[in-house]
Amino acid sequence: MAGQSVDYNKLIFKHLSSEDGLSQRSVTDVLQDKNGYLWFGTRDGLNKYDGDKITIYRHKSNDFNGLTNSWVTSIYQDHNSNLWIGTKDGLNRYIPEKDNFVQYKQDSASNSLTDNSIWSISHVNDSVVGVATNNGLNLIDLKNFEISLFNVESKTNKSLIEDNRFRHILTTKKGDVWLCSVELISVFNSENNLITEIDYPTDLRSEIHLNISPTLFEDAQANIWLGYEKGLAVFNKTTKKFETFKIDDKKIINSGVRTICQDNHGNIWIVLMTDCMF
Repeated sequence: MAGQSVDYNKLIFKHLSSEDGLSQRSVTDVLQDKNGYLWFGTRDGLNKYDGDKITIYRHKSNDFNGLTNSWVTSIYQDHNSNLWIGTKDGLNRYIPEKDNFVQYKQDSASNSLTDNSIWSISHVNDSVVGVATNNGLNLIDLKNFEISLFNVESKTNKSLIEDNRFRHILTTKKGDVWLCSVELISVFNSENNLITEIDYPTDLRSEIHLNISPTLFEDAQANIWLGYEKGLAVFNKTTKKFETFKIDDKKIINSGVRTICQDNHGNIWIVLMTDCMF
């Protein structure tokens, strides 16, 4: 969509499928860790690929050092190299020395997760990881792995976040935390402790993100992109609204957007539910 000229005909792709050992063909998230391993989250297991073979991790009943659930929703590596695995039923931290996991789930303790449905994981700052759940944003202190609930209250002790069914979290380069919920997008400015609420594009019906996650991305020019069920939008810094992305006044993406990224040449890549384009 932008950037320098690149000869994409010289790109070489290698396909990994169930025949190659992948646990399931529906890949929900991909991450390359700092050691070079590729991790693939699927709806039936977590896969670690070393360039030669695939190791599969699945949930097993009564295995308290395994995954809490086999449906992986999010994979994230923090600034301290901890690898976090979000699932449909709990959060996991990978322990490479033992090749197993520490499990985090909701329980009666005051410092547990507020919900087991994990949607997104990202850093809030260098020492805190944020976990977006169906019942609030959980903050994990990387010094001791204690969990607390993110909340901003008004002078009347009323939460300033109207919808806490979070679906995606993005922390920008300047430190603002963007939170996609089912009904709206909340932006937290840590400098002044203020919350700004932003509506989704007008072509969305209410509750569309109840079961489908939107995605946010900040490009090299600090533009904020929103991928959602009906297409692609970009944040207008003047109007403070998300506007549908168009070329020659024509909307070019009409299907759901899974993820957005930018390559070293400045091209923006859009992964759709059915295709990929840039």
